[in-house]
Amino acid sequence: MRIELAGGGLTGPRRRSRAHLFAAAAGILIASVPASPAFAEDSPQAPASGAPPSAAVTASAPRINQTGEPVVLVVPLREKVPLGQVTVRIGTDDSISILKSDFGAAIARAVSPQVITGLNAIPSTDGFIPIEALQQRGMQLTFDPSALELAVKFGASDKQEQTIGFGVGEPDEGPVPLDSSDLFAAYLSYQASLDWVHSGQRETGLRKPRIDFDVNGRLFRTISFENQLTYDGNSDRPFTRFASRAIYDSPNSSLRLSAGDQTPVVLPLQSQIDVGGLGVSKLLTAFHPDRVYSASAGQRITLNEPSTVTIVVNGVPARTIRLDSGTYSLQDLPLTGGANNVELIIEDAAGARRIVSFDFFQDITLLAPDTDEYDFTSACAATTTSTAGIISRTIPS
Repeated sequence: MRIELAGGGLTGPRRRSRAHLFAAAAGILIASVPASPAFAEDSPQAPASGAPPSAAVTASAPRINQTGEPVVLVVPLREKVPLGQVTVRIGTDDSISILKSDFGAAIARAVSPQVITGLNAIPSTDGFIPIEALQQRGMQLTFDPSALELAVKFGASDKQEQTIGFGVGEPDEGPVPLDSSDLFAAYLSYQASLDWVHSGQRETGLRKPRIDFDVNGRLFRTISFENQLTYDGNSDRPFTRFASRAIYDSPNSSLRLSAGDQTPVVLPLQSQIDVGGLGVSKLLTAFHPDRVYSASAGQRITLNEPSTVTIVVNGVPARTIRLDSGTYSLQDLPLTGGANNVELIIEDAAGARRIVSFDFFQDITLLAPDTDEYDFTSACAATTTSTAGIISRTIPS
């Protein structure tokens, strides 16, 4: 705790004696102790035996500052938990003023930006603002002279909004690990079938085999290649190639560039066609399959008192949490695909209960705000030039 005396010709901390400092602190602590209502038997102010006490001997409220000079202290600021330290000034008339900069820095992480804006609008004198000015702003602010600390209580709407997520979290992506594989890597995958025809066709007996091949690999740890082909001994053209393409990926930007046989990404009710050419796509789920990029359902609630909140989705309790007073944004509610009915059952310590109901529609194809995915392919099919492209933009939730 730092103690400073203002006025009285002592203009700097170096010129203030330790006797004055300890005397000021001791005077405030002693003054904060309530006077005893009992009188000593030999006291000249004691009332006569059996006589009613006189109003003249009623003790007055003790003074906080008995030094005759303004006292500056550094005291802790608490709102259930310590918020920081602030400088206060106790005047000769026991008026309390608080250093504006200290108070704003202490509450900045606990209150909404609107409260800080209102605090900055309060006029100050030498950087100090009266405690009454803060109380008029709706803050329950009191100074405890016995504990030498400030206690503050904010309204539920004044607290900073907190976000609580109930769905799949977004893990820290971090840097993409370096590829340590060989300069050339490849593998061959095949699936073969062999049929015996007993009857029902013109040709019976053992048929020629059918084999599907996948030949995939990577060159120089940068470019990947894919090849799909089929051997069917019963066909006029035994060998058929389905897909041959080269792929370059940029994981940091979730971009994929490809050349060769393309299969554009389509949405429901859209037809798919295999073409040959160039393609560029941004596929978030392909590079980060552990993250959820679809639009999440959320609801904002304000609690005036500490309460227990039960989340009920389609009639089934999904989660129960205990929250302090304040404003909360509940995100990533555990919903199912399609229409959902959600109820928040809020019960405070006194047993009062209120229910907040709302409806949500959940669809994995709806992207979260500020999220983009796209796939664009320019190619040709057979001898006819065509352009196929699918672009998916952000759809606000």
